[in-house]
Amino acid sequence: MAKGADLKRMLDSFAALVRDAGGEVEASSVSEPVTEPAIAKAEKQLRYTFPPRFRRFLMTEAAGMEFSWNLADDITLEGEKEPISSGDFRWSFEELVSENTTFQAQDIEGDELLSEMVGRDKIILASVANGDMFAIALSGQRHDQVLYLSHDLEDIHNYVVASDMTDLCRRYAPLGFAGPEFWIWEQFTNGRTTMIDPSSPNAGAFLTALGQGT
Repeated sequence: MAKGADLKRMLDSFAALVRDAGGEVEASSVSEPVTEPAIAKAEKQLRYTFPPRFRRFLMTEAAGMEFSWNLADDITLEGEKEPISSGDFRWSFEELVSENTTFQAQDIEGDELLSEMVGRDKIILASVANGDMFAIALSGQRHDQVLYLSHDLEDIHNYVVASDMTDLCRRYAPLGFAGPEFWIWEQFTNGRTTMIDPSSPNAGAFLTALGQGT
């Protein structure tokens, strides 16, 4: 399992590659886990129970993170159109509770796009600059899975990027949370046939290019 210390080590390792390549790391931090009473209070406020693996993640691994970096020179992988130049992934337990409390209070049923994008069966985890989101499924077959939500319902909408939060860190942290727009991380999904895969050919090519400073 990717405990908080393990996550920090993965981020530090990637940050070293960025700096060695002449890039800049603007933020790198992992928040300490929260207590069970704090989670119970949040659940009461939100009027739903967190999925079990996400709950465990919050109490044993981390309750937030910030990781932001950019490269001096873009990396374009063979066969891909979109260059990779940065990563910026941020979330915190406090902001998650605040944002989802505000969201739950909205009349989303009157907003067809918002209702279809998020609905009442997901926890908003992190926002993307283009308006997309990462979220955690609250129920159904995707319970606990980490999903990517498209703000304009593109065909990437509801794509499963990881089986849970621990898995997201294991898969995405070694790649520096590159993007996190979908046209970047989808390059590591073997042609959209898998979740984010840090052992994919493109992941290897990216890390090799980054290590070479090109």
